[in-house]
Amino acid sequence: MIILQWCKTQILCIMFLLYISILFVRDRKLYSCNNKYTVTEKLFNVLLEVSLVAVLFDGITICTINNLEYVPDSVNRPLHLGMFVAYEMYVTVIFLYWVSATIGISKNRIMQCIYILPCLISVILTTVFLPELKWLKGRYTYYSMGKSVYVSFACIIVYFIFTVCVIVCKHRYIPRRKKKILMTTLVFLIIILTLEVVFKESLVSCMAVAMATFSTYINMENPAIKGLEHYQKEMVMGFSTLVENKDE
Repeated sequence: MIILQWCKTQILCIMFLLYISILFVRDRKLYSCNNKYTVTEKLFNVLLEVSLVAVLFDGITICTINNLEYVPDSVNRPLHLGMFVAYEMYVTVIFLYWVSATIGISKNRIMQCIYILPCLISVILTTVFLPELKWLKGRYTYYSMGKSVYVSFACIIVYFIFTVCVIVCKHRYIPRRKKKILMTTLVFLIIILTLEVVFKESLVSCMAVAMATFSTYINMENPAIKGLEHYQKEMVMGFSTLVENKDE
């Protein structure tokens, strides 16, 4: 019951993400026409794994930070580092997924390095500044604050900017439906993270992860919908071939 008191939101998000993972694996076996995973599907698999790890660390750290008399700093700080790194990796992977699903990841090595550079810098800085991390007592709960927190939020903002730049610079090559999905998801993520910044005790980062992953699955990576689209294309091509043969 004590665990539910602090991290019931994280537990619900983990259950929700596990449900999405089960649906993805099951529906892909039922509806996929190709046994090999595409780059986009591989990234979505990684996204599911990283999202679960991030929310799990989030829930664990909420429990440990509210039990400082029982959990020493030598345990608390590494757990918080795991959470920060997991969130930084999550925002990197979802950005790479969005790029792959819309315009395709560039084969240019320089561009690939630019894609992952903010994450690498953030992980290094988060680790360096970890000893300065402080535990602050709010009205309802404890929360962490320090340069490592600022670095993680900076990493998220950088990838949000990257996403907007991709949409603006490559808007001609991105289908209108996908552009609307990306912009809508970004707006909701910004709202949730703004709540986290303004109301530091809200601790709702896990909701942003769960919502972004669900939006990505239901709108862009649902195997059932992709299977129907594939069969529709085959029917159209078959009908076109039939008409051409009759004309001959």
